[in-house]
Amino acid sequence: MELLGILKRRGLFWKKKTENDKAKDIRAIINKTLAEINCKGTWGEVKDDDSVSYKYQGGHFRIRLEKDSPYVKLMFLFFYETSAENIHLVRELCNQCNLHADMAHVVYYLSGESNTIYLHLLASLQLDNDNAKTTLEQAMLEMFRWQNTFTRWFAENKEESQRDEHHDYEKSNADARRELFLLHEQELLHQDAGSDWRSSSDESICLQQFLSTVFNLREVTPVKMDVTTSQGHTVLTERDAILDYDLSTPLIANGQFVCDSAMLHVVFTTAEKPDKERSVSIHLNAERQGDRSLYYRISALVIPLSLQPLFPFRSQETVLKSISLLAAYDLDSPKQRLAEFQYMWKEANRKNDNGEEDQLTEEESMLLGCFDPDLGYNLYHGMVKFRKGRYYEALRHFVNAYQVYAPRVPKLNSSQQDIYFNLCYHIGFCYCELKLYVEAHYYLEQTLPLHRITYTQEYVNCLVNGKDFRAMPFIESLLEEIKGTMEDDDDEKDLQAGVKDFINFLNRRTAYIYVDQQYYDKAEKMLKKMLDEPENMDFAIDELAYIQKLKGGKE
Repeated sequence: MELLGILKRRGLFWKKKTENDKAKDIRAIINKTLAEINCKGTWGEVKDDDSVSYKYQGGHFRIRLEKDSPYVKLMFLFFYETSAENIHLVRELCNQCNLHADMAHVVYYLSGESNTIYLHLLASLQLDNDNAKTTLEQAMLEMFRWQNTFTRWFAENKEESQRDEHHDYEKSNADARRELFLLHEQELLHQDAGSDWRSSSDESICLQQFLSTVFNLREVTPVKMDVTTSQGHTVLTERDAILDYDLSTPLIANGQFVCDSAMLHVVFTTAEKPDKERSVSIHLNAERQGDRSLYYRISALVIPLSLQPLFPFRSQETVLKSISLLAAYDLDSPKQRLAEFQYMWKEANRKNDNGEEDQLTEEESMLLGCFDPDLGYNLYHGMVKFRKGRYYEALRHFVNAYQVYAPRVPKLNSSQQDIYFNLCYHIGFCYCELKLYVEAHYYLEQTLPLHRITYTQEYVNCLVNGKDFRAMPFIESLLEEIKGTMEDDDDEKDLQAGVKDFINFLNRRTAYIYVDQQYYDKAEKMLKKMLDEPENMDFAIDELAYIQKLKGGKE
């Protein structure tokens, strides 16, 4: 009840109680009009303005009443969506539509969280008793026309635009915002989450890689594997056939789904305990099909051994291990990916030769520091897959590049060293996403001497999420260092503005540690202060609710 009282005092449960007469009149007109076109509206509030949502001929519409205006805003929401990779084409088509439209105009919103562009159609209308039905129907009809036009134009121009996407600087900014979102996503609240995985016809997710990467089972000797689908049951006993088994095999063949679900049960032994048989159950489920990928879910459970003198409580053998991942089978061919890289390689060198260094994208800058095309291929495709959240595949490319770079670090020039440390950061980030924090620490620690905030934030995330005892002392040392720098700096206000987000990040991570270590009093004291800070308020509310849930479970 204490948290509820805090939320009420913060104004989070405030409700508008009054409306002016003009708003009441417009609401009555809208209600009447919706009834005339056989639509049922649901009234609510958006940014302190009254609004009504309804469905019409399969479209999701909203009418918003704007204060101090005789007009209402008609919105056709989420009429189309596409990947952020197509932002250059979306912007161009929006401009074309808006040049020719009469009443409506197209806007787009880029979500850093989902890396998706959502498109909406908007129109300002003046409604009265005489013209409301005609005006509304005419506006919605025009919106449907522009939905069809936009969809057609997009399909007709998509292939051509993808060849020129590397010239787009808004896309580069979107990629940067995406990376910042991913970085802050690792400030996980207290809940478990999986990672996105991908495979393709030439880059499969095989059983051996899966067990090694997700469960750290590196030296496995399989005894047998049962594969069960709706089409029958198969038993494999040959060692290499089991270890090299592609997890997409039961579901996908010839670029399409052939089965909805499958169950794998693997019996194995490890090098440490060769006389003890263990087992892992893997459930595969077909999800959906996209333009270039087939999505399926992998849910796996390593069955723990019973407690024995040789296996004490909480040893690795007796702890339940499980994970659920969304996987994707890419339909692009190796030839298509090679052609894409070759184009980027030539474009990067063309810009460099013509003195256009300021127009290089991040991927192009990395390519210029490569010693040979093979190294560039791994860097480029690693970054492409990283941007899409394909951490497992990106990791394989990055590690290949790292093995070439690492022995040459002392001989690298400054720009090449920047690429090397950026590579260490991305490898560490990928390992963190797979919750392999020991491996992540090795790479991220190398980036600390550069004193870059993004690198340091990821290192902190690695320590905190990996429950490393060094996390709190390290955060405290960073806060002390910042405090000392601010005291020594003459322009303290400007410095404060530059490091404020970083300080907030460190404070949130500190509160997280207190909660994780069950120091609830210290955590609540910090979190209640954060309720007065807009940047930290949402985090504080969720964590305070989580603490109360934990306390309630103990009572």
